[in-house]
Amino acid sequence: MFPSYDLKKELEKLREKVNWNIKKEQYDLPYKIYDLIKDWNGPLPNLGDIFTAEEIDALLLTSIDYMSRSLDEHYVGERFIRFVAQTGYQHNLKFHEKGKLLLQRTTPVHHAAKRWFANRWSRTTMSDLLEIYGRFAVNYIDNGSNNDKGRTHFHVACEYECYDAVEKFLDFQQDPNCLEKSSGNSPLILTLTNYKVDVMQLLLERGADPNLANAEGSTPFHIICSNRSCDADLVNILRKYSLDKYRPLQVNAQDKSGNTPLHLAFQLGICGVEKAKLMLLCGANPNIANKKGFTPLHFMRDLNKDLVESFFKIIEKQNQTVQVEAQNNLGDTPLHSALWCENAKLAELLLKRGADPNLANRKKVTPLHIIGIIGGSRKESGEVAKKFFEINDELNQTLQINAQDNLGNTPLHYAVIKEYWDESELFLKRGANPNLTNKQGSTPLHLICQRKYDDDLVRQFFKLNDDIHQTVRIDAVDNLGRTPLEWAVANILPNVVGELLDRGADLSDFVFPTEGYFTKDYIKLIPDNAPLFFELRLASDILIIVEYLEEKGYELSQSDALTIMDFFVKYRLFDESAAIDARWSNNEEFVNSAKKIKIIPDLSLYDLIQLQPEKAAKLLTYTDYNEFNNNVKLWDLPQNSIRACSLYLCEKMSREFFRSWAMDPFFKMIHYRLPILCCEMIIENLTNKDFFNICLANEGRNS
Repeated sequence: MFPSYDLKKELEKLREKVNWNIKKEQYDLPYKIYDLIKDWNGPLPNLGDIFTAEEIDALLLTSIDYMSRSLDEHYVGERFIRFVAQTGYQHNLKFHEKGKLLLQRTTPVHHAAKRWFANRWSRTTMSDLLEIYGRFAVNYIDNGSNNDKGRTHFHVACEYECYDAVEKFLDFQQDPNCLEKSSGNSPLILTLTNYKVDVMQLLLERGADPNLANAEGSTPFHIICSNRSCDADLVNILRKYSLDKYRPLQVNAQDKSGNTPLHLAFQLGICGVEKAKLMLLCGANPNIANKKGFTPLHFMRDLNKDLVESFFKIIEKQNQTVQVEAQNNLGDTPLHSALWCENAKLAELLLKRGADPNLANRKKVTPLHIIGIIGGSRKESGEVAKKFFEINDELNQTLQINAQDNLGNTPLHYAVIKEYWDESELFLKRGANPNLTNKQGSTPLHLICQRKYDDDLVRQFFKLNDDIHQTVRIDAVDNLGRTPLEWAVANILPNVVGELLDRGADLSDFVFPTEGYFTKDYIKLIPDNAPLFFELRLASDILIIVEYLEEKGYELSQSDALTIMDFFVKYRLFDESAAIDARWSNNEEFVNSAKKIKIIPDLSLYDLIQLQPEKAAKLLTYTDYNEFNNNVKLWDLPQNSIRACSLYLCEKMSREFFRSWAMDPFFKMIHYRLPILCCEMIIENLTNKDFFNICLANEGRNS
């Protein structure tokens, strides 16, 4: 049954109520029309008798805007456009003053193409719009912005895969190879945006050129091979349906970057495998280099060995040879690329096919350097290096283990810098020289001593060299005149310092680091999220180093001591307001937790806080304070008291150091006039900061 109202009259009433100069009234009109037509199943009126052509254009533009908004608005816009198409309405042709047809015209079809993605939802509505503007003998050209200027209705029909519209345009002798002005895209390329085989086949059968490139130099083959969503079968469609006049197909065409379709297929990784195989079967050349010098083989770096092997077999069947040592503009070979991706199996395949394991790039980086740089960053530590050596052993190839790059670094240098011990060990066992220097004069030992972490790498380094009967130059001097020991002290590495001294590091020419590079860039500021008792760990590390040096006979100078004191100030290792005001220590929660935390077996944290510094110095070593940081029960302390407690312990632990170095300057300051007893009473009430200021005054400096 038809609705009881007269649709034409109702539409006329709506139109009469609209003030077309008020944008909102115009914008709301499609909604009101939708209410009339949503259940309408009767005869449709001639819209041209109700609305002017300009008004219909405006309503269509509004509906196009709807479809870019909410789901409800999208449906209203879609339904209105469908309604206009169902009424049989067709736009009026426009002419110039002299009677010539106006083709340079931005229509709602163009507007829709700018607003919507080309997908199956928008395709149907675009087909409706093309029917509304469907005088297919006329191909309107967008005269809008630069990006869209020159796009025609035919281009839009191809992009949105509107088969019927494309066919009608072609029936009216539309050129299947007309290019978009801005992008240079051909109709065939546009169909690949969201491919539909029948439209693509239709264009090819009607004379579309499969070799035609766009402004970027990309042909349809490039588009297929660079797009993950494009099916590999599209390559076969191009092969099958292209006209004879366009053969042989230009499968080796290069885009503006010099990439062939084969380059792009391999850049997709596993997603491009089938496309790459088809391109090779079409005759693609595997040795063409792009503008950066990369061949397709460089881009196989992420593929597994079996896949790459299958490519080699296809290439051999095509009577082609792969250049496995092709170097890009940086001098990297496919072997370099495979190792950067830690692809040991691909490296094995390349080596067995003749790749040179010692070939260096322009920076003189060899494959072994890369192994030292990447180590086991993504895969099991040391596995890539082990496999690399095993393969070359099988091939009886000698590796240049001590090759130096432009910076003078050997593979061992990089393994040490990156802290890859498994690789370092393997390099040493394979003959790496532990004493070679880079262009900064640094040996691997220098680099170990410039690290941030105070672990046992240096001990392992010495032990391994002992096992293979190699002597390490422990006192080697770099270009800055510094020894490994001086670097270890400067970087506050007590374990490393201890190991070097135990190994006989020479102190006769040792120079304590100056403030200029002592702990340079160690930390800029103690962070808010620093580990628990971070200040105490830092202070104890420094004092342990001093202790080690003095035990081995080094005599600390007043200048050295002042450098250490400067460090305490710089990194806020004493803070009078937090350290002296010990109200935090009377907090009940803190007291209860502190009594349960042991510093040494017979001394709790609570007991230590009660002790005078002199007594504490007799019971505890700097190492005791240092190891205290590892006590898991520290997490039981109230968070708001941890830093104050840490600074308080720093003050207590380091007091003897500060006091001892301030004594002589203090006596000089008072010109030796006071009795010793009086001096001791005064000193008893001084803080470490006071001692520091006394030392500064002695040097003629201000705090």
